Order: sequence, then C-alpha cells, then structure tokens
Amino acid sequence: MMRRLHSDDRGAAAVTIAAIMLLLMGMMAIALDGGRGFDERRYAQNAADHASLAAAWASCQATADPIVAGRASATQNGFDNTDPEITVTITDLGSGQWEAVIESDIDATFGSFVGDDEIDTRARAVAYCDHISGLGGHAIFADGSVCGPFELQLDGANLVIDGDVHSNGRLKVTAPAATPGTINGDVTYVESFNKTNVVVTGSETQVPIQPIPGGWIIDDYAPGGSIATVASAAGEYFYSAADVSYSGIIADGLYFSEGDLDLGGISGTGVGGELYATFVARGQIHVTGPANTLTGPWDTTGLSLFSIYNEAQGPKCNVNSIIWSGSSHSWNGVQFAPLGGISMSSASNTTFNGSIIGYTVNLPGADTQISYDNSFPGVPRTYLQLEE
Repeated sequence: MMRRLHSDDRGAAAVTIAAIMLLLMGMMAIALDGGRGFDERRYAQNAADHASLAAAWASCQATADPIVAGRASATQNGFDNTDPEITVTITDLGSGQWEAVIESDIDATFGSFVGDDEIDTRARAVAYCDHISGLGGHAIFADGSVCGPFELQLDGANLVIDGDVHSNGRLKVTAPAATPGTINGDVTYVESFNKTNVVVTGSETQVPIQPIPGGWIIDDYAPGGSIATVASAAGEYFYSAADVSYSGIIADGLYFSEGDLDLGGISGTGVGGELYATFVARGQIHVTGPANTLTGPWDTTGLSLFSIYNEAQGPKCNVNSIIWSGSSHSWNGVQFAPLGGISMSSASNTTFNGSIIGYTVNLPGADTQISYDNSFPGVPRTYLQLEE
C-alpha cells in the first residue's frame, strides 16, 4: 500500500515538472524570439529611415527614380524587396514627402513550440525634401544665438531698411527721435526685439531658430575650385597666398586671399568708375573709406564679400569677419560671414544694396540705407528632413 502511494507521488511530481518545463520553454521562446523581433524591428526602422530619405533626395534632385532609390537604400541596409519574406513600399505622399514602409517575416527559433512559426515586423518613415531660395528676402540676417547683449544691432539717424530682418538671438534697432528709422519689411527674432524710434511696416514675430541663408562654400572660390576655374579661364581671377590690399581703380573679377583682404576707396575701370567684383578671403576683410564703390558682384549668385575668418575655431561671438569704416560707401551685392561678425565703425552716408548675412551684425552709423535685392539669388539650398 505504501509503495503504491510513493509511486503515485512520483508520477504526480513528474507531471508537475513536465508542466513547469513546458512553461519555462514557452517563456524562453517568447523571450528569445521577442528579442529577435525587437532587433529586426530596429534594423527595419533604420532601413526605412534611410529609404525615405533616399527617395526624397532623389525626387528633390531629380537624379534618379525615387522608388528605385528608396528600395536600393533599403537593400543596402539589409532589406531586399526581391526577397519573398520582405516587402519595401515607397510612396509619394505629395508636397515633397516620401514614405517608406518595410515589412519583414523571419522564422521563429522557438516560437513553434507555442504555435507561432514567424515573427512579423513593420517599420515606417516619412522624409521631406524641398528647395529653398538662397536669401529668403532678408536684408539682414544674424545667425548667432548665444552672443550678447544683441546678436543683431543697428543704430543711427535716418536708418532705412528695405527688406526682412532676422536674428537667431536678440535684436535691437535704435534711432534718434528727431531722425527716426524705418524697416520696410518683416522682423523676426528668436529671443527679443528692442526698438527705439523705429517704425516697422511689416510684422514683428518671434520664431524658432532659422537656418542661415546663403550656402556659399569657400573652396569653390579657392584655386582649383569650380568658380575659381571659370574666373581663371576668363582671365579674371586674382589670387593672393598672403594678406593683400587693393585701393583705387581695380579690374573686374574674382579676388581671393588666403589671408586678410583690405579694400580702400576702390572703384572700377568702367564708365563712371563701374566695378563688378567679388572678394573672398579666409582671413578678415577690411573695407576702409571713404567711398568704396561696387556697381555689382562679379559672381552671378550675387556674392560680393565672403569671409570665413576664424574657421579653425568655429563661429565666434566677439570676432569680426567683415569690418567697414569710413563713409560714403555705395555697395551692391551680398555680404556673407557665417563664422563671425559684420561690423561698421565711424561710418555714415552708406548704401548697401543686397543682403548682409553674418554670425552677428553690428551696424551703427547715420544715413545708412540697407536694401534686399532679389536680383541676387544666392545659392539655393536643398532641405532634407526625416519627418517621421
């Protein structure tokens, strides 16, 4: 009798252990296949992100079929649409948006023990691409956001600005009560806008940080660069390996300096002193007066002054790349200083026709007029962003 009871106990224990083992195997299957599914989902999402970006870029640049480009990108990231277990769908959502959906089935390693033979994953991404005009209507644009007390500061009697004004930080415009200033355009700013005796005919709006317009690349103008090559072929390329100065009457063309570039009272050889030139320097550009006259930029994009001074250290708040002094300047074209300031000292009776784009901008001076000119297109940019 006792032997029979012990035998029954052993049988019951064996059944219990078997049940526990089966439960543990099921839990292990769920854990292991769940981990594999998580990894597969992560890989698929990465591939979908890249595929949507590739499709959007191809559409924006018109260099390839966006669907082909998107699927090729997915293949490079391990998800080939020709695999019967993988589906890559690229869809044009309109308005520059392209969607990539990747669906993948992989065999479960342990899932068959619990009746699940496959792991299904799905990933989706949407990317956006569009062309943005080079200058966006800005008469003045200050890119800096961490300089103080103001990233963009204008001060002087009879100040007139025709065009939009933007600061990625703080903005201050001041004029005397007897000779107030006018901004004929919209004013946008990220931190604050202080004005005294200034009328704004457009809107005044606080906005998020904006990308700097322009898009010029210094190496295009250096020896061997695409634009330098064109100028050289025309006999209109003037290169200096060190600091250089130009004054008085000079020839039309593209001027490039590896060091600082100084301009003093320049004009051209054309009728009435007409001068068509573009000045580019890795160092600072100093424009000293009186009466520097530029009829128009040599560069078809509208670039007239371009400095990347302090390139090795990146953008700097208290370093000026383009410095104006003196009076009676008449200058047409875009000034571009993405790593430093554009500043003016002891200046008056100055006209800038184009756009002033710098990391910071500080332009005091009486009787100053600054105008945006849409005949200077700048370099159109391609805006590419992962939306989802």
